[in-house]
Amino acid sequence: MRGCSEIDARLAPVHPLLLKLKKTTPESLPPYNPRMRSKTHAQVLQGRLSPIGDFIVGEILAREPEHVRGQLELSVCRHIAAAYWPLPVTESTHLHIMAVYRNAQFKATLG
Repeated sequence: MRGCSEIDARLAPVHPLLLKLKKTTPESLPPYNPRMRSKTHAQVLQGRLSPIGDFIVGEILAREPEHVRGQLELSVCRHIAAAYWPLPVTESTHLHIMAVYRNAQFKATLG
C-alpha cells in the first residue's frame, strides 16, 4: 500500500476540493426542500466527489501501468475515506466513494 504522504502529493491539485468535501456534513447544508429544488446531502456529495474522481481516473491512474491501477485506486479511495469523508467511515466506505464517482462518470458518457 502506498504511503499517505505519497497519496497526498498526488492529490495536491484537488486538495481544495477535498477540503470542501470534508466540510460537506449534513449539518452544513440547509434542510432538503423539494419545493425549492434544493439538493439532498447525497446529491451534494456526489457533485463534490465527481471532479475529484475525474482527477483520480484522468490524471493519477492514467499515468500508471494498467496492472497497478486497481490497487492504487483503492489506496487513494481509502485515504480519501480516512482523511476527507464527512460521514462516519466503515470498512467499505472507500468502495462507496469509488462507486459514486465511477457511476457519475458512466452516466456522463451516456449523455
